[in-house]
Amino acid sequence: MKKILAIALLCFSTFSSLAQITKPTMISGADSLSAEEVEQTLANVSEQLISTYLHPQKAKSLDKELLSAAFNNRNQKAISTQQFISDLRTLLRDATADKYIDVVLYEKTRISSSKDRNYTAPPVTSKLIEGNVGVLTITNDLLLSNTDEVIINAMNSLQGADALIIDLRQADETNIATIRLLLSYFFPAETRIADVHLKNETINLNTIAIDRTTILRKEFPLYIVNSAFVSGSWELLSFVLKNQHKAVLVGEDTMGHTQLSTQIHVHNNIVLTLPYAMVTSPETEANWQFGVTADVHIDSPMALDKAHELALRHLQQ
Repeated sequence: MKKILAIALLCFSTFSSLAQITKPTMISGADSLSAEEVEQTLANVSEQLISTYLHPQKAKSLDKELLSAAFNNRNQKAISTQQFISDLRTLLRDATADKYIDVVLYEKTRISSSKDRNYTAPPVTSKLIEGNVGVLTITNDLLLSNTDEVIINAMNSLQGADALIIDLRQADETNIATIRLLLSYFFPAETRIADVHLKNETINLNTIAIDRTTILRKEFPLYIVNSAFVSGSWELLSFVLKNQHKAVLVGEDTMGHTQLSTQIHVHNNIVLTLPYAMVTSPETEANWQFGVTADVHIDSPMALDKAHELALRHLQQ
């Protein structure tokens, strides 16, 4: 049961935040914190560093430091929430040397439906271009309540394509379930695509059974278009497809962010981001900490045209 719950958590996790944020347990005004609230918030942070943080050895000194920080505020009637957040972020990053730890002011969850969220551009678009080449474009965050439906509809619209380009240059955050769904179009069900290392255990991430289409034929030409700003979950997509020789990567090397993180309310208005898992290849135990390397290097603004050129050239052979 414990492993099932861990897998469920992963399926809703991004590489920089959870799609759903843990609910708060404290109530306070947004502008300032009392000394008691500061002390309680620091205690909550300390607890999460012990129970959740992927690298607890980095945080061994923080129990004492956090209590000391709380003591220093006992004589204050109140402290600015923004100042407290800034000080706490600096304290945590200095103590752990972990740039992926963050503390932010909570605003609202980013989950919504594609039908009720206002976008400057849709998060997923699909079209056929010259040569019957399909293009699947991901833009901004893909953290929708109906993400599976959006992806499946887009992929179904490209069934008749002779080649496929997935354009990730403007992709931002998504969860690992979305990546697993996309990879399931290119591998048989239950293919082990990654190992996810938690604090105390390792979980195998496998593809799922889907309604597979002609897009999956063995020699289907597939191209992934990346920029230097592509990170996290989308890097997993590129990493797996490249390592399994399923796709040609065109554009720039990606950012190199291999850790899963979760967001936890440590106060009604304060959210702590903590890395809690690391992803590696099941075959080599390697990851993309230095970025996923492009097969064809070209500046990202020209990468889509280059991928189209490669696809046309392949189809003409």
